[in-house]
Amino acid sequence: MLDNCGKLTTVSGMFDACSELQNVPAGLFKNNGQVTSAAALFRSCSSLTSVPGNLFENFTLTRNFKSAFSGCRSLSAIPAGLFANCSSATNFETVFNSCATLTEIPEDLFEAAVEAQDFTQAFGDCKSITGIPAGLFTANIKASRFYRTFSGCRALRGESPYSLINGSKVHLYERADWPDYFVKPTSYTDCFDYCSGLSDYSAIPSSWR
Repeated sequence: MLDNCGKLTTVSGMFDACSELQNVPAGLFKNNGQVTSAAALFRSCSSLTSVPGNLFENFTLTRNFKSAFSGCRSLSAIPAGLFANCSSATNFETVFNSCATLTEIPEDLFEAAVEAQDFTQAFGDCKSITGIPAGLFTANIKASRFYRTFSGCRALRGESPYSLINGSKVHLYERADWPDYFVKPTSYTDCFDYCSGLSDYSAIPSSWR
């Protein structure tokens, strides 16, 4: 469909609210290496059940993934390596918000996104996710916005995400104490709202929950 659109710079909203769309071909964007924004790309595609892991392999210049899969309530899994080449990405706000059937998050999901700054409500109301990989945000040292990132994820168990620095666990809510390693979070209210099943929930400052 897009093979001859090599100069395409935005796919934002391309399939927004396509409620009957069920799957996406792996090579859909193979010739679209100039794309800088994929915001709301599949937002509210409520019948979408899966996406190929190499879907964004050429999106090396893409900065904005805001709401890319928000409201995809039938999406059952996030493929490993989905954002593996997205080294320019800065915005993951509401990227998987309200994906109610997701149960897991790949540990390497944001590993390449070293410029990422915004994870506002990224997994908000993903009520079936049962755990968060410990190192999910380890590579995202510039991230400062975690407002409602996991709010409403009532099935979460285990420990909240952390990075290992010189053998010490540094959770998201402790990053402000490690200015040599992380940008200080500036927006984080309700990050873990309704996540009382987390093993370290009692240690999470009230401002984060």
